[in-house]
Parts: sequence; structure tokens; C-alpha cells
Amino acid sequence: MDDNEKVITDGKVATLPENEKKPVFKLALPSIMAGGADYFGLGLITPLLPFWLEEHGEDLLYVGLIQTAQYFGVILGSLVLGRLSDMYGRKRAFLVALSGDVVLFLMSGLVETADLLLTVRLLAGMFTPLVVGIAWVNDVGDGDAK
Repeated sequence: MDDNEKVITDGKVATLPENEKKPVFKLALPSIMAGGADYFGLGLITPLLPFWLEEHGEDLLYVGLIQTAQYFGVILGSLVLGRLSDMYGRKRAFLVALSGDVVLFLMSGLVETADLLLTVRLLAGMFTPLVVGIAWVNDVGDGDAK
């Protein structure tokens, strides 16, 4: 019996009917890809930031300020998007997060000043898909400990 066929209730293992089996990996794939894209965006800007700041004649202190602002945005965005996903559904919250990521990642590449980049990265952090993605994976996997 495959793990996808097992259901544990009250300490007993039962088999799901054929029509209720869920392809867990397929359902979790959007969440995994969104998290990957978010980390890719963060991983792309982090090593390039000092060079961008020097090129634009900005103080290198902004490296720490911009990174801190983004992670502060992640904290705030996680709270807000987590609540929205509970209220309106994972898919809607996920689409809001991804839409915000697309717009703000694009804006990150177009801004010309460090102050504006700091603001854009703060907002980009607020549109993190990670909390919604974790909730989605948990829903799809039915809280399976594996």
C-alpha cells in the first residue's frame, strides 16, 4: 500500500477509496516553485547590492538597511498574508503574493536611488509567498507527519 493511500485516524490505518487519492507532490508544486522564485530573487539581489550602490554613488550602509527592510517586510507580510489565506483561501492569497512579487521584483530592477530601492524591497518582503505556501503544503498533505 502506497503512503498516498493510507489514512490514519484514531491510531488506525485505513485505505482511501480510489477517487480520494491525492497527488500530493503535484498539488504542492506551485508552493515549492513560488518559494524557489522568492529565494532566487533574494539570492540574486544580495550579492549584487554593494556593486549597485557603488555604481549609483550611494553609501554601502544601505546594504544592511535594504536587507533589514526586506526581512522586516517578510515578518509583516507573513502575518497579513497568513491571515488573508485563512480568511479568503490559499489560492487567492497566493495569487496576491505572487502578483506583488512580480511587480516589486520588476521595480527593484528599475529604481535609481537607494532610498527608493529600500522602500521597494520592504514592500517586496511584504508579498512573501512562503507562509501561504507552507499552509498550502500542510493542507495538501493533510498535516501528514512524513
